[in-house]
Amino acid sequence: MSEEMYFKQDSIINRVRTGIDGLDGIIDGGLPEKSITLVSGPPGSGKSIFCFQFLYEGVKKGEKCLFLTLDKKVNGLLIQAKKLGFDFQPAMEKKLAKFLFLNVNKKLVYESMINEILSGEYDRVVLDSLTPLSEMPIYIKDTVSNSDISIINSEEIPINTNLPVRRLHLRFIMDALETAETTSIVTSELPVGSS
Repeated sequence: MSEEMYFKQDSIINRVRTGIDGLDGIIDGGLPEKSITLVSGPPGSGKSIFCFQFLYEGVKKGEKCLFLTLDKKVNGLLIQAKKLGFDFQPAMEKKLAKFLFLNVNKKLVYESMINEILSGEYDRVVLDSLTPLSEMPIYIKDTVSNSDISIINSEEIPINTNLPVRRLHLRFIMDALETAETTSIVTSELPVGSS
């Protein structure tokens, strides 16, 4: 195979439709398959609606979809989605869609999140939102007392290491999404008035 042919073949990127026709047209048919896309904006800017549309499009195609929420209870999300025209109940009954609330106040929130991402063989994943994670501590395993067991242990990250907490949070989450090879959307809330 010639070098030119190799690059042409390698440059073909499968796309995953968002279900928003105008956007899909602008971005060559949808999001790159198995990619992670950040959707960021102030409250009320449409992040959740975008996520509902993305998952609803997947459900219509028979894909398995996961919505992880860190700041809204599942029942409230489903009511909000239904009011906007996205009824996920039939898809949930067929096990095509799963909505899961993760309590960031629990020490094992990372394990719960990562285990769900990796165990479900999902085609599409939404994580709404990273913002609560950036505000919580990361628990590090104390090798003497064996307390606060977490996926982050002292062999991976020595206690005296001065890494920004946000970067650690993001690294573990993005690693899980990449390992799962899903097409993912992660949201982040910007403070009102920021650009």
